[in-house]
Amino acid sequence: MQSKIKVLSYTNNPLTTMGHMAGICYGTTKENRYIGIAKRCLEEGHDRVSEFPTISLEITCSAKLAREVYTHIIGTTRLQASTRYIDYSKGFKFVTPPSILESPDREEVWDNAMDWILKSMQILEGLNVPIEDLTNLLPLAYETTF
Repeated sequence: MQSKIKVLSYTNNPLTTMGHMAGICYGTTKENRYIGIAKRCLEEGHDRVSEFPTISLEITCSAKLAREVYTHIIGTTRLQASTRYIDYSKGFKFVTPPSILESPDREEVWDNAMDWILKSMQILEGLNVPIEDLTNLLPLAYETTF
């Protein structure tokens, strides 16, 4: 699968939009002032106006890439254990759903799957695959900290 990005919609004139919205605070509806107001807001650190322009994207990618993107979204303060820097081939903890824990047979299959993933990561590491690539094998159930 190749990652794909499709632009669905976007703000045509972001500075004008920002200035228009900030103009409410300044009591102006003069369109010829909007860009100047927006620039002034940004220069003075009034970054909230940057929330008004929008872009809507449709992104098709791996769940791992989506997780990395969410980790770095502008305007958030969020850090999460990195799949690029932590060597999970040494082992990873995982969450086992309650429905799996209801049956020893289910739990055995689940644990075997996790073991197989870990062993595969270790084999790939031995074949000099970089950590950021071999961690694409991590299941969505791997345990993380943020």
